[in-house]
Amino acid sequence: MPLTKITTNLLADSAVTGAKINDASIQSVDLATGSITSDKIHTTFDISSHTLTLPENSITSRELNLTFTSGDANKFLQVSSTGALSWEAPGAYPINYSAITGPIPANHIASNTITSDMITNLTITDSDIANGTITGPKLSTTLDLSGSATLTFPTDLTVTNITVTGNLKTEGTTTEVDTQNLLVKDNIIVINDDETGPGVSAGVAGIDINRGPNNDVAKIQWNETLDRFEFLKGSTPVDLQFANEAPGAASVGYNELKIQNSSDPGHSNNYFLESDGSGNFQLTQVNYSNFALSGIVSGTMSNTTFADDSIATDKLQDYSITADKLERQLSFTGITTVLNAPDILTSINGATAFTITNTNFTLPANNITGTQILNGSITVPKLANTLDLSSNTVILGNDYVSLSMMQNDSVGINEVIVDNAGSPGHYLSQNSAGTGFIWSPPPTTTEEVEWLGGLWPNAKENYSFVETLSSGIYTLELRNYQDAILSILSPARMVFRDPDATKGKIHVIEITSSFSLAIPAGQVLGYTNAEDMILYVYGWLQDLVNKTVKLAISAEYVKDEGVLQPISLFPSSGVNSLKGILYSDVASPGAPIRVLARIKMVQPTINSWTNTCTEMATNFQTFQLEYI
Repeated sequence: MPLTKITTNLLADSAVTGAKINDASIQSVDLATGSITSDKIHTTFDISSHTLTLPENSITSRELNLTFTSGDANKFLQVSSTGALSWEAPGAYPINYSAITGPIPANHIASNTITSDMITNLTITDSDIANGTITGPKLSTTLDLSGSATLTFPTDLTVTNITVTGNLKTEGTTTEVDTQNLLVKDNIIVINDDETGPGVSAGVAGIDINRGPNNDVAKIQWNETLDRFEFLKGSTPVDLQFANEAPGAASVGYNELKIQNSSDPGHSNNYFLESDGSGNFQLTQVNYSNFALSGIVSGTMSNTTFADDSIATDKLQDYSITADKLERQLSFTGITTVLNAPDILTSINGATAFTITNTNFTLPANNITGTQILNGSITVPKLANTLDLSSNTVILGNDYVSLSMMQNDSVGINEVIVDNAGSPGHYLSQNSAGTGFIWSPPPTTTEEVEWLGGLWPNAKENYSFVETLSSGIYTLELRNYQDAILSILSPARMVFRDPDATKGKIHVIEITSSFSLAIPAGQVLGYTNAEDMILYVYGWLQDLVNKTVKLAISAEYVKDEGVLQPISLFPSSGVNSLKGILYSDVASPGAPIRVLARIKMVQPTINSWTNTCTEMATNFQTFQLEYI
């Protein structure tokens, strides 16, 4: 059987031949150190397909089988095109190392042989240069680092003299200049450069002055929040001293002071300058009324009190006590008072008005004229019971005298102005000038009878009124005879004369919807407080084409339905409305009318109505004779 493992002492010397060893079977562990010597190796030893590791520095020129003479010194091994090695000179310097990989040993480079032209730009890095290698003399006298080159200096670098011909930029957090004199040629020094703003982002920017240990730093700085320069010792503002410099006369005004107020309040408004609490001025109005006083004069400036008996006669300026300084009621009991009668008379005559409370006085006869009597001041109680106006002309307003104003049996033929002398049976009518009456004979035939309205049978039907009073506004609403809203099935009917005064046609108007008239608050209609009032309600034809009817009122007097009557708007509050005028919410120069109702009422305060009617009458027939 074949052997597996045998020990060394079991083999005889030279017993193992190449034929006894299996191919690829000898490993390094099978060989003892130094056991294979050169005589053990076959004369033809082919290890081209093996990896052979030799000891360091074990191959010399002898092992390369190259002849070497003294003339081969400083030559290099060169491989020929056939793969043979030989000693060859390296050729002319500089030697091109482009085909050589790996670094060039320092001892292969002769001293002072490397120039700038031999170095490709930006190829030498920090690791390629030994520390302390580059000294001052090795640098060019003109070293241009203006491109992308960056020099990194030691943390602490001492330079004896340095001149920077270009721009110098330091990027550290602190730049310390340890010199006796700092000279800056630039006339503008920029502090807080590269500020992105707006304003100083850090709040302040300026110069600090070191005042030695344990002393506050002096500062000159711009305060962005306060929008001003500050001179400080620590955080405390300091005074500035100017040698022989003072503001020019009248040179400091409102605009030169730092005042918080946005506008000048103007003079004579009791404003003064005070601190605003932040080092600026502000204008504050003086409220002197609350200034406290003490001594003879006590209280406040707005409410002073003098001590009793503190003001003597010698403290009063002559003629300084005027009438408005005296109490309204003075007692001179026990005191002799001398008054200057001419002065009193002059004061009375010069007064615009005064009140005499003592009724025991007498006026000279015929001394009060019409210009001295206030309009509307003479009322009925002020008149004597008997007035003789036979030698006077009395002019009354139109429709001014009503029956309620006349005394019974006081007006007869002699009291009425008539242009002509009539005969028994004549009747009164207005003269052509409209200024008085004339006696007219009665007509002799029906054709000659003047149409005055007469009796209008079946001319007004199916209507009634509903009254309301709210906040002094009196409203009348037209409804049907059952007090219901008017409609097409239940209309009110009214007959009006033609709007053309020259035509004798009549027109029947059907009213199919209710409407109203509001008498505005504050209307007096010629009446006084608590006086019996009579209001006549009229329908009047505003528009014949559209058959539009409106309501109107007249106080005290009935109006002629046979003529076109003017319609007026209610006057505004505070302007007295009058009797005998037709008022409505729409005006018209002349319109056909029909009387529809009579209303009686009493108002305690005539310009503030609080009562509704005491009587309302509707649907009555009218005769022309009522109008005369």
